[in-house]
Amino acid sequence: MKAWPWFVGSIGFVGLAAYFGLSQRAAIQSNQAERQTAVLVAQLEEQRRVNEATLQKLKEIEERDKQTQEQRQAAEAENQHSHDEAAAEKARLDEEQKRREAQAQVDAERAQQQRAAEERARQQQAAQQELQRRADQMRQEAERQAQARGIGGTAPASNQRQTYVVPAGTKLVVSLSQNITTEQMHAGDTFEASLQEPLQVNGVDIAAKGSGVLGQIMTAQQAGRISGSSELVLQLSRLHAGTQDYPLQTADYEARGKGQGGSTVKSTVGGAAAGVLIGVLTGKGAAKGALVGGSAGLGAALVIRGEQLNIPAETILEFTLAQALSITK
Repeated sequence: MKAWPWFVGSIGFVGLAAYFGLSQRAAIQSNQAERQTAVLVAQLEEQRRVNEATLQKLKEIEERDKQTQEQRQAAEAENQHSHDEAAAEKARLDEEQKRREAQAQVDAERAQQQRAAEERARQQQAAQQELQRRADQMRQEAERQAQARGIGGTAPASNQRQTYVVPAGTKLVVSLSQNITTEQMHAGDTFEASLQEPLQVNGVDIAAKGSGVLGQIMTAQQAGRISGSSELVLQLSRLHAGTQDYPLQTADYEARGKGQGGSTVKSTVGGAAAGVLIGVLTGKGAAKGALVGGSAGLGAALVIRGEQLNIPAETILEFTLAQALSITK
């Protein structure tokens, strides 16, 4: 009977020990779970911090990319502005260069025109001097001829001299003493001729047939340079009558050939018949210049070959006085 309580006590002690063992094991397991949970929470917190740091870095990278994009756009805008300014400056410089070139061309043309005008003035002055020289020679020759005939150089008394007025519009028919050609003659050159018919006023011969006449080339142009056709423009400037020289002014006599590439033309007028070949006067109210046949049967020829226009010696030309001419004899 006494052994039963001990047995029961032993069982109770074993149960209690088992209970405490289980409790201790449960506590250990709970602690382990808590530690694991804490570790997991710490890991999660660390991951959260890492994620936040990554997001922050991403935001910083995005911000830097945005700034870089803005800087690039600003640089492109600045480059475009600089390019536009450079293009505008280049255009301005090109325009200024064109303006200077145009001004230089205008200045060169003006200088060329000035030189041409000075050359024309020089040629006209030389022509006038040559006319005066030839007129002096003709007057001296006439005086020598008069002295040789026994007339002497003394002029008759004034009461024996009479002035005759040849009205404007009077025809002067002359015979050329030389060839006139666009190949050799130039504006300002002079030419010699002689009266083919006596010059009369009221039936009085005031200038005999054969009296010397001086003329001037106003234009001598070969075809293809300006107007495309060869052209000669002539005027008579002085008449030698008796022992005196008289300045005179006639309408222009203009002879014009065909233009460059035209066919060869040869026209003649002969015998007693008078014919007009090309005479076109440029003066107002003036009659046509003419090539006419001589009364003695001498022909007059105007020959056009290629670009050259030639009026041979002994050609009979008819001029018209543009102003009245006073002659004293």
